Amino acid sequence: MKSIQLLCAFAILFLIACKPATTTVQEETPSTTQPDSLVVNPDTSTLSGGHDYAFLTNQLFHYKASSTVGKPSTEQPFAGQWIDLAPDGTFKAGKLQDQTHTGRWGYNHEKKILELRPDGTDLPRTEWSVMHNNDMMVWVGTQTYNNNATQVQLVRSDNMPQ
Repeated sequence: MKSIQLLCAFAILFLIACKPATTTVQEETPSTTQPDSLVVNPDTSTLSGGHDYAFLTNQLFHYKASSTVGKPSTEQPFAGQWIDLAPDGTFKAGKLQDQTHTGRWGYNHEKKILELRPDGTDLPRTEWSVMHNNDMMVWVGTQTYNNNATQVQLVRSDNMPQ
């Protein structure tokens, strides 16, 4: 009888020892240069400010390639264009050496959604699902502003496109 009790005690100790630790690790969030009131609301995809996300704000990006469902693959509407997202939630964009417009941007970290809101009314707002690595991003349009048929590839650069 004692051996059964001893065996049960060892089994319980073994189970306790093998139980994985349940510590919580808080995900590191990028430092922001703006007050919390300017951060994108995680419950919605609406723009309310910028962030100092280095993968978005370090250098400018050239539009390398794009595709839109229903359009010929030879058509490249973003050819020669660039965008420069600043940590303060503003951006500059242009084509080749010329700046064509400015605007504001916001990023929803949980949903990985970027919203671009150009100044003025001649250019539409856009919203993009973002995938990235060190020097490249892929933006896939969302349904919010009806650009869900478009996908663009951007590459990081120090210089304006030639």
